[in-house]
Amino acid sequence: MRFLVWSIFALFCTLTAQASDWVYKGNGGDAVYCLSQQGTWRGTRVTFFDLFESQIRYKLNPQFPNYTPISQDNSDDAVFYQESDAQKQQVLEIVGKLITRLKALDPQRASQYATWVSSFYSEANFISGHLADIKDVGIGIYQEGCTLKQLIVQNPTPNSEYDFRYFVDQSLWLLMFPEDKAAAILHEVVYRGALQANPSIGSSEQVRLFVALIVSDTFANKSADEYAEQVKKLGL
Repeated sequence: MRFLVWSIFALFCTLTAQASDWVYKGNGGDAVYCLSQQGTWRGTRVTFFDLFESQIRYKLNPQFPNYTPISQDNSDDAVFYQESDAQKQQVLEIVGKLITRLKALDPQRASQYATWVSSFYSEANFISGHLADIKDVGIGIYQEGCTLKQLIVQNPTPNSEYDFRYFVDQSLWLLMFPEDKAAAILHEVVYRGALQANPSIGSSEQVRLFVALIVSDTFANKSADEYAEQVKKLGL
């Protein structure tokens, strides 16, 4: 009987932990990982999930500002290279230009996002291991032959000066194009704002749609009232 009681209690704890998994482990951004036919990193494509979903689920095509990619090492061990300061700056500039699209409609939000973007790299821990999956995707769509991997986990409340706000899977990050990295950073700052507005938010779907609307430049054709109504619907 005692065993039965403890078994039921253990099952209850497991189900409770699973139901609130995103709360205890943080909030994450995902990547669609498509391994090359050769099974090696060369030719492997890593796309930030929001961008893939934007086109497949919402029929919104990304419209990124023009930029000239900074060359990187193409040797066999290129996957282990570190981003140069110039490459990081380029990514931040792309995010900054995306956020500027909100400036006329929502200057306060745009300013807050810009501040958080500027500190992203200093608040991020790029790890050599992999991150546990965060159950906040909701509806997840990706192509056959690919997998959805945890790219970033956001820690809303770092415990100390030695802790980090963002934990990033470095092996995935280094295989991404600048626009994917820019969208990932945008996702994280939008999520950061969403958590402040609604700490109990249980899915990143609203965040991903807002990112898709920004990246596709959809708000360029919206009035201030239409924009405000959309933000209200998304609970942001």
